[in-house]
Amino acid sequence: MAAATAQLDSHPLANQNRAQYLFPLCAAGTLIHNIQKDLSVDQLNDIHGSLYMAEAEWGISPLHSQRIWGRNIVICEDAGLHLLWYDDIIYIKPMPLYLLDQEYFQQHVRQTANDTKELVNGFLKSYRSLIQHPSDVKVANISGLLPETFTWDRWVEYVDAVIDPSLSGPYNKRYEYGELKLRNLNWLMFLLRCRRYHFPHGSYHNLLRRRLTTIIAIFSVIALSLTAMQVLVGIQWAPTYIQKISYWFAISSLLFLAGAIAVVPRIAEPEAELGLCLFVQVLGLAGHPEIWHAAAQYFSEERADDYTDELEAQLFCV
Repeated sequence: MAAATAQLDSHPLANQNRAQYLFPLCAAGTLIHNIQKDLSVDQLNDIHGSLYMAEAEWGISPLHSQRIWGRNIVICEDAGLHLLWYDDIIYIKPMPLYLLDQEYFQQHVRQTANDTKELVNGFLKSYRSLIQHPSDVKVANISGLLPETFTWDRWVEYVDAVIDPSLSGPYNKRYEYGELKLRNLNWLMFLLRCRRYHFPHGSYHNLLRRRLTTIIAIFSVIALSLTAMQVLVGIQWAPTYIQKISYWFAISSLLFLAGAIAVVPRIAEPEAELGLCLFVQVLGLAGHPEIWHAAAQYFSEERADDYTDELEAQLFCV
């Protein structure tokens, strides 16, 4: 690790104020404050007793396995998103420079208070599982998780000198769990705190791309089922039990749609809004402007200004 330390020492900022180079530009305050802010997982610890419901059964998979499964590694500076996965993406926080600098780590970071040390140990523990093979180091270099000059030999040296000794100490309770399923975590936060944890869709384009097939399939099945039952009920000699089944299925479908519109917005509001618009389209009401404008009242005035034109263009081909 001497080579890594020498490289840091050669940086123009390192000799004047090493912490200024090792920490983000937005960092301000004491060493403990900066580390706790950078590695904070308070929201996850707040619901720690229920995190087992969002835990992936395989723990933490190495980086090369993430690629085998077709996942895109998305770097994030928020430690609260570290090791959260959703569909084909997984969020991973890059290794901070103040942890990679062995000299600075030994002289300053390792001497911090227990709660700060637990955050550091837990984060290092996660990287011990993420990088286990030379191919993992290459993936980390390409993904921006480790500096491009960081080789497998340097990683082995770093593990022996820094990570393995840290694993013998206490670590933050969040890292009792490995990868967490973001979808399950959002539901947990909704049930326990009446809000979602993180919304992974950056735009309606991404939402449509990921959910359009599922939404159309659900509403198409419901619409076709109701149409078939309407035909059956219209037959004069249809058995009574057929009429009862059709009646209760129709009631159940309406309750399901009403519940989806009322409940889902609390955890995934844009998805519920899009579902409502698709519901209007699937039922063949797109040709009636007054119905679309009535449905648009579901949106707040602020959101209607932002989304109405885009949704009309995408869904109704206006």
